Amino acid sequence: LSMKPSSPVSETTLTNGNYFQFEYDKDYQRLEIQFFDSVDGHNLQGIMDILRQYPYHINALLHLSDVSRMQDDTPTAVDLIERALYSFQQSFHPLFSIIRGECRLEYRIQANRSFFICLFKHIIYIGERGCSRTALEFCKVLLR
Repeated sequence: LSMKPSSPVSETTLTNGNYFQFEYDKDYQRLEIQFFDSVDGHNLQGIMDILRQYPYHINALLHLSDVSRMQDDTPTAVDLIERALYSFQQSFHPLFSIIRGECRLEYRIQANRSFFICLFKHIIYIGERGCSRTALEFCKVLLR
């Protein structure tokens, strides 16, 4: 998983700011296919095997976070989301700064969607901890 600069996908997007997108290398794409095969086959063990081999696979972390949440294991769900955010953070481009508001990620790009989902779930967990101001600041980041 890495990040590269990109251009706006369509004419209707804002032109101010720098656009970036996450991209997968060939190995990660093969791993994604294996992951989606496991999801389609309802094979939770296959997803756990992926995480054993690749502990920071984003979509596997997100999926197992959902499973943990459904089993009322919120601390594990929160930990998995935080691991996914860490993985995203490690792949940020040097020019990408989510705080300044000048950098943009488009939801239309498939590889970016996991980041939005991960950040949204993190906002929910922060709000549940009673940190409403922090959750608000994360919402502002998400909506930029």
